[in-house]
Amino acid sequence: MNPSEAISRGREILDPIFEQKGFAPSGTDTGKGSGGSFATVEYSDGMRKVSLSFRYSLGCIEYTVGKVTMTHEQYLKGIGKRGQYPGFPDNPIDGFSHLASDIVAFGSAFFTSTESDFAEILNDAIRQTRSGFSAI
Repeated sequence: MNPSEAISRGREILDPIFEQKGFAPSGTDTGKGSGGSFATVEYSDGMRKVSLSFRYSLGCIEYTVGKVTMTHEQYLKGIGKRGQYPGFPDNPIDGFSHLASDIVAFGSAFFTSTESDFAEILNDAIRQTRSGFSAI
């Protein structure tokens, strides 16, 4: 499946969730890098945004509130939850369904946090990731 088609099909899953929260999708951006063709889309409400990329599967997902940005993995770690994404599905479109489930179940902190509260979620994720002497 080409990345542009995958993002389009993924948007069918994600658009209703984000639009209900007042987010508008940007147009799909496509390109070709050293790893092959890719497509991206961004949802934004002005202060918050979610950026998604697809190459062979749904890849990097980033949440931004103000000037604070973190990955989906960091977000879930910071709020102390385990999500369904990525799920490693056989069908690459299922990654969008897994992400949608995570957003519905655990997205409230993203949708309601102030920039400083969101930064604290990121700091919690970083603290949990540290090991050895860096954890001290």
